[in-house]
Amino acid sequence: MFLPKFGTGLITSIPQLLTNGVAETVSTLLSKREMSDKMRELGEKGNLVKAERSALVQAIAAEDPVKAFVLPWLEKTINSSDSGIPKYLRETVSDLANKMITKTPVNFTEQLVPRIVNVIDERLPQLRLSERLKELDQLQKVEKVSD
Repeated sequence: MFLPKFGTGLITSIPQLLTNGVAETVSTLLSKREMSDKMRELGEKGNLVKAERSALVQAIAAEDPVKAFVLPWLEKTINSSDSGIPKYLRETVSDLANKMITKTPVNFTEQLVPRIVNVIDERLPQLRLSERLKELDQLQKVEKVSD
């Protein structure tokens, strides 16, 4: 049987092309699986970080509710597209702000709430907010004693 040189080369190279194609397909599938595993690991790490931040905010909320309110709000404000902070610096600035707020010994609730109540009492004296809060505090103390 007579085959031109081109035909002979094609016939001899078909098995090699098939094995190369199969090998390439297998390596592509393996690399996609490795990438999928890596993405899954990154997702788990992200969930772990979110859980840690949530636990931190809950621990802070027990002693300082205003600080617990400020932390997520500040993070969202810094990371929003409207903030004047460049995108590549937002995460760093957000982390620094969180560290500064969580590590400060100042209790925001003790410092801010009395001032806010005084401003409200001056502007809206008919509310008598400070008197009502004192009454509420007394009621809570009575309830704790009775329990």
